[in-house]
Amino acid sequence: MPTEEEDSKESAELERFRRFQKAQENRKEKQRMLLANLKGRKAEFAALLEHFSGWGYEDFIYRFYHQSFKPGFPRFASQIEVMEIH
Repeated sequence: MPTEEEDSKESAELERFRRFQKAQENRKEKQRMLLANLKGRKAEFAALLEHFSGWGYEDFIYRFYHQSFKPGFPRFASQIEVMEIH
């Protein structure tokens, strides 16, 4: 026959497990929603990628590597990317 202390420990462990399961379910639901939102905006992301791809973007990486870049535009481009995502 389990003691009262053992019953208390078991019920505490069971409660922690239930909270863990609930957190996992919430996380999975949020992941599904995120994926659905990303799939829904696939065309927008493709257009954004097209806009920032090519030598224009690589030029800034080249300039950064050779320490001859102008930092204004990459910061502006990053702000545009963040605004587009939200």
